Amino acid sequence: MVRLPRNRQWRMSDILFVDQSRAHIIKPNHCEGAPDIIMEVVSPNEPARDYREKYLAYEKARVKEYWIVDPLAQHIEAFALARTNKFRPIPTDKGKLHSTVLPNFYIRPDWLFGKKPKDVLAVLRELGIL
Repeated sequence: MVRLPRNRQWRMSDILFVDQSRAHIIKPNHCEGAPDIIMEVVSPNEPARDYREKYLAYEKARVKEYWIVDPLAQHIEAFALARTNKFRPIPTDKGKLHSTVLPNFYIRPDWLFGKKPKDVLAVLRELGIL
């Protein structure tokens, strides 16, 4: 759970990242404040919730990045918070969506939606984790 104080809302995000310098916002049972990155997997029942409601809530809360993974459309969108406190799209560069928050982190949409599943170890090697 994430408590967004600017919005006075609670949200359940699928994946979130908080930089170590802000680890104090992580409480035993929730995140108290805006995480640095939130990733949501679109629910087939309520796609507008991720594309519109959560987008606006996370933008207002000043989440630095918001990623939307849509398995049905086989599409990933990523947004970075601009100086204007509005999300701007993160463009795909050579088949990769690069995080503006985590250096050297990116996702290739074809890892998730390619014709043949990508080997997890190969992905970790490409990212330099292994």
